[in-house]
Amino acid sequence: MRRFFLYSSAYAAVAVVLGVAACSVGSDCDFGMCSGPQVGNDGEAPPRDGGHDATPVDECLNKPDAPECLDESKAFFVSSSKGNDATGDGSKAKPFKSVTSVLDKVSDTKRRIYICEGDYPEDVVLEAKHAGASLFGGFTCDWSTSKNRPKFGNTALALKITGATGVAIADIAFVAKDATSPGASSIAAFVANSDVTFKRVSLTASNGAKGDNGVLSPFTFPADLNGNSATSLDGGAEKPVRCPADPVGTVSTKGGNGGVSGAPGGDGTPGQSNKGSVAQCDSENKGGGNGAAGAAPPPAAGASVIGMLAPDGWHPAPGVNGSNGGAGQGGGGGAGLVGGAGGGGGAGGCGGAGGGGGQGGGASIALVSFQSSMTFEASSLTSSTAGAGGDGVAGQPGQTPGGSRGTGSGTSCNGGNGGKGGDGAPGGGGAGGVSVGVVYKGSAPTLDTATTAGINAGTKGGPGNGPGNAGIDGASAPTLEIK
Repeated sequence: MRRFFLYSSAYAAVAVVLGVAACSVGSDCDFGMCSGPQVGNDGEAPPRDGGHDATPVDECLNKPDAPECLDESKAFFVSSSKGNDATGDGSKAKPFKSVTSVLDKVSDTKRRIYICEGDYPEDVVLEAKHAGASLFGGFTCDWSTSKNRPKFGNTALALKITGATGVAIADIAFVAKDATSPGASSIAAFVANSDVTFKRVSLTASNGAKGDNGVLSPFTFPADLNGNSATSLDGGAEKPVRCPADPVGTVSTKGGNGGVSGAPGGDGTPGQSNKGSVAQCDSENKGGGNGAAGAAPPPAAGASVIGMLAPDGWHPAPGVNGSNGGAGQGGGGGAGLVGGAGGGGGAGGCGGAGGGGGQGGGASIALVSFQSSMTFEASSLTSSTAGAGGDGVAGQPGQTPGGSRGTGSGTSCNGGNGGKGGDGAPGGGGAGGVSVGVVYKGSAPTLDTATTAGINAGTKGGPGNGPGNAGIDGASAPTLEIK
């Protein structure tokens, strides 16, 4: 059993388990070791645990072709080839064209929807108001039984169910299209806080999209860093500078002021003392010290988890953004001898902007379940190729050189030059995308033997790289549980 780490709904890291098979009741599951969905000793799924307020499932789920179930007073009929949303009335003779148009018309006494074979270029969205609704395929457009399933899907999310209980879906295919936006996922069905029964349903996810590479948003550095020169008996003034990364009103780097009439110069900041002393100026003609270079932070971490499952869906994990470089130290001010004044130090260069982390790769997932109760019978779940994580981007080089020294007057000494700014750190690579049959948090969907055998996981996405640290590799597995 391989363990990965993901974000929880509170964005904290949690363990996940990649399952490869169902467990039998009375064996490993009795000891808390079962990572897959439970099945009974006869290979069939046990009853659900009823984690949500129960809404009865349509009794016609097991006999959708029974005459009493096909009663037009209790059911709507939909045909993509013969229907018309404007003129249809939902009867067999005058069906609607789309399921979307029917969903606004369901009532307490009419919540059953029959859909004949054909392609339906639409996504199906069920909400709390659709509790107890049932969608049945497996019919010709003359309403006799057929082995051909109606196929739904217009975007990268073909079926979305939120807050609906007692929903039944049978003999329908849902196919999510390829994700097109960078880092987006292709998910056949997303179910949150719901209670759903699937029977002879196929859920197929297409390809997830590659994550975007990180973006560098460079700073515009201040133009004037040069130290102030002395004027007659007035020492060069200090040179305070705010760098773009710091709040307005702060001083990021400062060249020290020049000394006057036998006084030392001022220190450049940030950093250790580098002011010019009177003794050094008098005996060695040595001015203020040059400023130290700004700190260059280490490369940012790549994504260390593969994603997060939240109430609104699956979120691939990005790489960490690089930190900004540190400001260079300002040069020290030169000492002022009697009869003159020292030059001011130049300000340090500003630190470069950190590079952006790469985006996580888009997933390919047949079913995403968040805190829901689901049963599958004789169904299939297929995922395709997940997207690779995006690369982190290099940081901006620090401002160089720092400000030039100011000159002293008379025999007094010059200030020091400012140090260069530190380079921004590169961003980390994004996580590779996951290709999984079932991703769930909460109760595991209950799968019968045929459905368990019908899970086909595709190819995981590779990690994002770049000049910094790489992200975590993607994952491919039949099931992925988020603890």
